[in-house]
Amino acid sequence: MPANYSIDDPRPIAAGAPYTFYLPSSERLAALAVGDLVKLIIRGVPPGEEYDAERMWVTITSIIDDEMVGELANEPLDIPQLSPGDKIKFHRWNIVDAELEGEDRNSIGLYPRREFWDRCLVDRCVIDDGVRVGYLYREAPDMAEPDDKYPDSGWRLRGEVVDPDEDLDERKFDYLALGAVLNKDDCWLHLIGSPIGSAYLWNAQTQDYEPCAR
Repeated sequence: MPANYSIDDPRPIAAGAPYTFYLPSSERLAALAVGDLVKLIIRGVPPGEEYDAERMWVTITSIIDDEMVGELANEPLDIPQLSPGDKIKFHRWNIVDAELEGEDRNSIGLYPRREFWDRCLVDRCVIDDGVRVGYLYREAPDMAEPDDKYPDSGWRLRGEVVDPDEDLDERKFDYLALGAVLNKDDCWLHLIGSPIGSAYLWNAQTQDYEPCAR
């Protein structure tokens, strides 16, 4: 009988979005035991009407090397063929998050990491077309609303000018997480801590950003 679900392999997603999609450390995955909770990206077969996939928790009931079995701990929103308690088979590399039983164990493999959820203004050509960040400056943040979860960083990022006849005022832009930009172009990462008032221009000859006037 064919399976009524499939489990995503998150590794290609993490490789393509290293600044916004984080996976558990290898140490944390190796420490998993029966009774621990793990989060998986599960797709119904056939797919649901509203959601392509759902992230759901599964309680591990069996481990043989990298192959695991667990019981679904969530109520699916749009996978009617699955219910809490259903048996789910998966591999260690399918796991996108984990909660280990016990306060001491749950600290295993948790390492400090900088996250890049603060917002910035960026030309859409950087995100959509792979254009390099050619000019960037940081001003006093003025885009965030009082109830925003993540603040405005003040960074304003312009894509490199490829066509000298392009009207830069016609470019589309968006207000996105810094990490979304870094996923596309992280050559400017070393500048991200620069203070308000900083401005930099890409120098194709030196292959680096140089301070400049705004």
